[in-house]
Amino acid sequence: MAVGVQKGVHAAQCCLLHLSFFLLYPVLTTLTPIVSVVPVMVVGWGYGFRGGLVGGLLMILLNSFLLNLAGYEPVGWDALVSREGGILGSLFVVLVGMVVGKMSDLTRQLQVTNKELETKITERKQAEDALRKSQESLLAAQEVAHFGFIYLGDLCFR
Repeated sequence: MAVGVQKGVHAAQCCLLHLSFFLLYPVLTTLTPIVSVVPVMVVGWGYGFRGGLVGGLLMILLNSFLLNLAGYEPVGWDALVSREGGILGSLFVVLVGMVVGKMSDLTRQLQVTNKELETKITERKQAEDALRKSQESLLAAQEVAHFGFIYLGDLCFR
């Protein structure tokens, strides 16, 4: 995916998160920030381990801001600490971002290794074909040389 498209997708997710936060807040109240795990997972997958870590940490700030903006009492950082899920919920979001990011990094690493192995297999098959052709031409040359030697031997000893 192109970088511009990827940034656009992440911007759209951020807008959807804000919208869903305010739509779900009356129903879920303080559990609404758990919705933020989805964009953190997507950022982790798109940008790897570091992206997941940074996305999760930024989501803590964003959740605190959104809770304060929605009028949740107490205000400030206490909005994260005193709510249901509190610090553990925020750490969970960061952890999910890191795990998904690490999985993304490992997937990319496996894809690169897979391409390298495919290249090596192709090279070995080409080398085997070249060796087989060389062996066939050597055997053909040996047969011709052997018949030529017998023919010359017969002519010399007559």
